[in-house]
Amino acid sequence: MIRLDYLLNQGYNFFTGVPDSGLKSLLNDIYNSDCHHVEATNEGQAVGIAFGAELAGKKSCVYLQNSGLGNVINPLTSLCIPH
Repeated sequence: MIRLDYLLNQGYNFFTGVPDSGLKSLLNDIYNSDCHHVEATNEGQAVGIAFGAELAGKKSCVYLQNSGLGNVINPLTSLCIPH
C-alpha cells in the first residue's frame, strides 16, 4: 500500500478522492497531517477538484478504489480532448 510519507517525498501536497475502508490507513495518515485534503462524492468529481488544484499550483493526488477507476474515464477524457 502507498504510504503518505512516500507521496509527500514525491512532492504531492493536495489530496482528494472518495473515502473507502480499503484506504483507511492512507486516509488516517492524511487526516492526521496538515495536508490539504478535500473529500469528493464521486471519482469524477475528485478528478475535477484535483485539476483545479493543479491550476492553482498544487501537486494533486487522487485516491480511489479499483472499482472507481471506470468512473474517471470520462472526466479524464474530457480534460484531454482539445476544443
